[in-house]
Amino acid sequence: RSLSNGFISLYKDTEVVELLDSNISQLYNSDTLWVVQFYSHWCGHCQRFAPFWKDLAKSSSAWSPIVKFAAMNCADQSCDKYQIQGTPTIRIFHPKTIPNRLDSAFYGFNLPVKNDNEYFLDTILYNLDVVTSKGIELPVNLRSIRDLPNPTRENLAEFFETLPDTVDHAALIFEPEGGSMGKKVILDMNKHSEVLPVLRANFYDPAARKWKLVSSPSMVIIDRTGNIVDRVNGWGAEDRNRFTNILSSYEDEKLGQSESSETQVTTAATNKYTVPDKV
Repeated sequence: RSLSNGFISLYKDTEVVELLDSNISQLYNSDTLWVVQFYSHWCGHCQRFAPFWKDLAKSSSAWSPIVKFAAMNCADQSCDKYQIQGTPTIRIFHPKTIPNRLDSAFYGFNLPVKNDNEYFLDTILYNLDVVTSKGIELPVNLRSIRDLPNPTRENLAEFFETLPDTVDHAALIFEPEGGSMGKKVILDMNKHSEVLPVLRANFYDPAARKWKLVSSPSMVIIDRTGNIVDRVNGWGAEDRNRFTNILSSYEDEKLGQSESSETQVTTAATNKYTVPDKV
């Protein structure tokens, strides 16, 4: 354990936001979805769980400010008013939660304590969908676009006219409507959405057939002139990292050329696309 500004903490100098009596008000009327662990520094279970919570917050740090991970030491701060009956307890707080103790949302929604990265990420995505269904707008759109353009240069150039002038490239990730990988990439890239927005498209949308896709998920990157400059086929479990790394390379002005040893699937728009021989 370590001391932070005179307070005992298991999360000093990490991506986990340390909540204190003096700053916990930031959970309310916030634009952020907060995932908060209430713990006690002397608790053995809390101490064993801390490395996982740190890693989860670090691996999802790109999702900030839309999503933030936090922790509050109930042995050092006042957790009673949040009806914490044992530690560790994990609660999720939706954006725009009002500071009204008569509203059950004030106390957050309980999540099970488990060492399962994908469980937490998928639960966050579910809750973001719930938030959107209530009419609360997020900085990024996690839902599939309704009107998928035809993959012609003219139509894609018209599509670009709906995007901010700051955008030079845009990415479409095709996956089933219930898929989550594309949503995770959108959140991974959310800080760059004004320059390189990432959008989801339903792989099974009849209009997607014109894109000549051969795998789900697939990513297509287009430029402002309507040219398709990259097509990347999904390969499996590492697709999220692959897609995010390729998109990040555009930010680095590397035109999507990954520095890894993999061969990127990049072909002309009129060709047939094949899955690489080696993964």
